[in-house]
Amino acid sequence: MDIFGFAPNELIFYIFLPFLFFYLLIYALLRKTEILGKPKEANTLNVFLALVISTLGTFSLYYLGLSYWLPFLAGFIAVSGFIILYFYGIYGRVKERTTSYASGDFFKTEDEKKFGAGVKNCEGDWERFKKEKNPEIKKQLLGRLNSEVAELDQLAKKLGKSLYDYEWYKEIAEYGEKE
Repeated sequence: MDIFGFAPNELIFYIFLPFLFFYLLIYALLRKTEILGKPKEANTLNVFLALVISTLGTFSLYYLGLSYWLPFLAGFIAVSGFIILYFYGIYGRVKERTTSYASGDFFKTEDEKKFGAGVKNCEGDWERFKKEKNPEIKKQLLGRLNSEVAELDQLAKKLGKSLYDYEWYKEIAEYGEKE
């Protein structure tokens, strides 16, 4: 029994499934890249363009005799994609670990990491404060600096460190005495 001149097995595996695969792939790419516009505005265009391209592609491949290889190609691409992503994930994790070992961040406690980030924030804010001309913005920066320094002071006491080791802290203290 043939359907539209095709055997049911051929119709499903060599025409319908490749068509569905191409349609979903092309539609997703059109939607993600937003070539035809934002997804809400261009959704109809994306649907019809994906439909036309996948129909032409599927029937062209079928009549050229290449659709027989599509399930094998899809399986190969899926398995190799999984393997590549798996090893890429392992590589990323190993690289992250190695970097944290080399920098010493791996061995730091959460408080030490928080302290280091706070010191960097305060240094940046103090540099911006020194360059700023607008008194309102300077006032906001100084308020933020004072609150960050108060938190850092607590962490420094907890970690047994001193903020006086940092130039920016000495400059802030001198500025506070002048005001």
